[in-house]
Amino acid sequence: MLVALHSFQEPGLVNGIFNSIQGISDEARRALSDPEMPRESLLRELSVRPLTTTHHNEAAYSSAQSCM
Repeated sequence: MLVALHSFQEPGLVNGIFNSIQGISDEARRALSDPEMPRESLLRELSVRPLTTTHHNEAAYSSAQSCM
């Protein structure tokens, strides 16, 4: 319910969060599907992937932190 409310009130914010999640998921699939990638490289790719710094992502991070 809370996500639906935020989505209605701030669609750009919620879309930014969903896009970030999708980007992380896409990168994880890419890295995990490469059988030649050494484990250390795989872990590095998945753990240090920078998020795009946009106004929406910064607002999303702040909003998510306030909900915790």
